[in-house]
Amino acid sequence: MWTFLLLFATVITLPASSRGEKEYLTTVDPWAFYKVSVVGSMTNTNVKNTCDALGMSYPCYLSGTASCTHFWTSGCIVYDDASVSCDTFVVLSEKVCGYSDGWGSRCRRLDDTFVYIPNWQNDDSAYGVGYYSNSWGLHGANYTDKYALCADVDECISAPCQNGAVCQDEVNTFTCQCTPGYTGTFCESEIDECVSNPCVHGSCDDHLNHYSCTCDAGWAGVDCDEEIDECGGVICQNGGVCHDQLNNYACQCAPGFIGTHCEYEINECHSSPCVNALGCVDGVNNYTCQCKTGWTGHRCDSNIDDCASNPCWYGGTCVDEVNGYSCVCPKDVVGRKCETVSFPGGCYQFSPDAVSHADAVRACSAKNGHLADVKDSHQHSAIANGITATTGVSNWLGLKFLPAILAYSDGSIASAPVQWSSSEPAAPCDLCVFLDSSDSYLAKTAPCTERHSYVCQADFKLCDSNVCQNGGNCTSCFDESNTFCECPAGFEGKFCEINIDECASNPCQHGGTCLDLVDSYSCRCSTGFNGDNCESDIDWCSLVTCPLDWTCQNEITHFICLAPIVRMREPYLCSSASCPSGMHCKEDGGWSFSCWAN
Repeated sequence: MWTFLLLFATVITLPASSRGEKEYLTTVDPWAFYKVSVVGSMTNTNVKNTCDALGMSYPCYLSGTASCTHFWTSGCIVYDDASVSCDTFVVLSEKVCGYSDGWGSRCRRLDDTFVYIPNWQNDDSAYGVGYYSNSWGLHGANYTDKYALCADVDECISAPCQNGAVCQDEVNTFTCQCTPGYTGTFCESEIDECVSNPCVHGSCDDHLNHYSCTCDAGWAGVDCDEEIDECGGVICQNGGVCHDQLNNYACQCAPGFIGTHCEYEINECHSSPCVNALGCVDGVNNYTCQCKTGWTGHRCDSNIDDCASNPCWYGGTCVDEVNGYSCVCPKDVVGRKCETVSFPGGCYQFSPDAVSHADAVRACSAKNGHLADVKDSHQHSAIANGITATTGVSNWLGLKFLPAILAYSDGSIASAPVQWSSSEPAAPCDLCVFLDSSDSYLAKTAPCTERHSYVCQADFKLCDSNVCQNGGNCTSCFDESNTFCECPAGFEGKFCEINIDECASNPCQHGGTCLDLVDSYSCRCSTGFNGDNCESDIDWCSLVTCPLDWTCQNEITHFICLAPIVRMREPYLCSSASCPSGMHCKEDGGWSFSCWAN
C-alpha cells in the first residue's frame, strides 16, 4: 500500500507555470522559510540549486546549532530552534501548524517538501515528509517535481516600515504596504495631496490622506471648481434680468430704469434735454418737451420754417425767423408779404381776405385808398399780373353797377369799360365787377354779396418823414408803412443805404487799381499803361529823344537808349537830362542806359 503511494508520487510533474514558485511558511530567528517548487529529482543538489537560483539560502535537516549539527553542513543556514527540536521539519510543524508529531509529517503545508541532508544516502537523496501518506524520511531520489525547503533572511524582522505600514518580506528585500496617506520605501513620507493643485480657484490645505480647499470668493465645491450663482434669490425689479458674475451679480435693467436692482426710474428730464421749451415732462424711457412758440422737434431744437408756405409775394425772398418770417421784397415792392407794388402815380395793394364788395370798399377806405379801378388796358394788365404774383384768385375791382349805370368807385360814369367776358355784362342790378381767375382774369359781374379777395389802390404822397438816405426822395401810399425811395445815382437799397460799388466788375486792366467813387470810378494804372481803364500801352519812344545816333527801345515799363555799334571811348554817365520828368536813369554800361518810372 505505502509502496504504491510512493511510486505514484514519483510520476507527478509540476506545470511549467509553477516551477520556481514559492510559498511563505513561517519565520524563525530571523529566517523566513519558503516552500519552493522543484523541477526534476528531489536530490540535495537539485534542492540546493533551486534555492540558489532564487537567490535564497537553504536549511539542512537539522538546525545547525551547537548540539544539532549531525545532518548539517556549513552551506546550510543556522537558526535558533528555541529548544523545540533539532529537526527542521519538527520546528516548522510547530511554527506552521501549531503542533509537532516528532517528525513533521502531520502538517499539511509541509506535504511533499524536501530538505537538504548531507551524508544520508548514497544516491544524494534529500529528506522529505508526506502529509497524505503520513510519511517521513522520504528518499528524494525516488521523487521528482516536488518542493524544496528554502530560507531567506526576513528583512521585516527589524520593522523597517513606518507609520503603521505592513512589511512584506521578499527574497533579499522587503516591501512596505503603506497605510493611506503615506509613501516612500519605508512609508516614511506623508503624501502631499496638494502637490497636484487640486483646488481650481482656491488655496489647498494638506491633511493625512486627504486635502481641503479654501475657495476664492465666488467659488464653491470640493475642488473650488463650481462658480456660485449670485443671482440665486436676487430679484431685479421693473422687468430687469439678473446676470451672474464672479463673486457678484448685475441686474440688466429694462429701458428707463436704473439702480442695483433696477428699483429707480430714470428721470429723463434731469439732463435738461429740451432746448427751447416751456417745460419737460418725464416718461418711462422717454420725455416730452413743451416747445415754445416757433420751435418743434423732440428736443424743441428745430426752428419751425415759417417760410415753408412761401408767404412772400411778388418774388420776394423769405427769411425765416423764430415764430415768424420777414420778406426781402424786390424793387418797387413793399409790405410784410410784398403785397404792395408801385405803379406810376400810386400803388396797388393785394389782400388775400375773401369778403363782400361792400366790405372790400370799407377795408380799402380804412387804408386811405379805394378799390382799384381799371380805366385802360394797361391798368387791367398790371392788376392781372399783380394777382398772379400774389393771391392768384379772383379779385374785386372798384367797378359796380348803379341803378342802370356802370360807375367807377368814385361814382363817376364808366366811359371806357373793361374788357368783358363773352357773357358779360349781365343785366344791371346790384352787380359788382371782379377779375375772374378761371377766365384769364377777364372782368366778370357777380352779386356784390359774393366773397372775393380784392385790390386796393392809393395815390403817392410825400412822406411825413424822409427815411431815404444819401439824398433819396421819399414817397408813400396807403400809410407811412409803405414807403418808396427814389435813390440818386450811385446808391441803391430800400432806403438808398447802399453805395453801388462800381469797381465790382474790375474795370481797370493790366493790373490797374480801381478807386470807387459815387456813381463812378477811377483807375490808377501800372507803369507803362494809361487810359480810363488802363487799356493803352504807353509808347515811351514817341515821347522821348535818345542822344544823337542812339536807338530807343520800348520795354513797356521803361525804355532803353542803345549806343551805336561804334564803341564809345568813355562809359555813359546819367544826368538830369537823360530821362523825362518823373523817371530815373540807370546806367547799363558803355553801350546803353534805361529810364524807369519813379
